[in-house]
Amino acid sequence: MKRGLPVAAFGVAAFFVLWSWAARPALPIAVKVDGAALTDGKLVMSNPELGGVNKDNQRYSMKAARAIQDAAKADLIELEEIDADLPVSGVNRARIIAERGVYDRSAGTMDIDTPFAATTTDGMIAKFFGAKVDMNTGSLATDRPVDIVMRDTHVTADSMSVADRGGTIVFERRVRLTIAPQAVRRSGETGAENDGQ
Repeated sequence: MKRGLPVAAFGVAAFFVLWSWAARPALPIAVKVDGAALTDGKLVMSNPELGGVNKDNQRYSMKAARAIQDAAKADLIELEEIDADLPVSGVNRARIIAERGVYDRSAGTMDIDTPFAATTTDGMIAKFFGAKVDMNTGSLATDRPVDIVMRDTHVTADSMSVADRGGTIVFERRVRLTIAPQAVRRSGETGAENDGQ
């Protein structure tokens, strides 16, 4: 959970960072837009998609149904129906689905004000009701409920914060942690084996 949860959260925000960098030719990013139009002073792009590989040669893809950029507020990019497939670690991947988010290029922040979910291939399911991500500091904060299930563990809380790019995760207000008995037994067996060495 320490690794998967922050990656999932930051994965959503990474979409917007990559989108803002897409114009730089040095990056190996494939950008596709089905159509674009100017409506009421706003650039509206249909089905924008980004894809490529990260520094570890792992593929990623991020898309949205629409991207909207107001000419008067060029640093703000609103995306609707976000769907991202991102590497987490090794062969583990995360799929992030969000209804809507606003990326602020100048501040390096992403505000997701609607429910979103992240699911990893190793079985973690994280549900958020909104969050604010700061890409500069590597932090995420939400004062809305979170619900995270991972293998034999289930945690819910009314607020959560992630700092130091996932180095610190704090759950607050009505925190409930459920650990399946078999996980405790496995942990005890591992501890007993290590004591004997």
